[in-house]
Amino acid sequence: MSDDQPDTPTVRDRATAAGIPETRLLTYVERGLLLLDGDVVCELDQPAPPGTRLLVTGS
Repeated sequence: MSDDQPDTPTVRDRATAAGIPETRLLTYVERGLLLLDGDVVCELDQPAPPGTRLLVTGS
């Protein structure tokens, strides 16, 4: 088994599971409005493990 954690959800996984439509999610990222633990999300496929916090700001 590799060190990669394929079961770790991504920002995209968690946001869409929370009901955010893909088109809106892309807009949030393009505008720098989506944060993961206070850091701006630049890539939807970055890991967002349980315990981290996603936040949409300024919407």
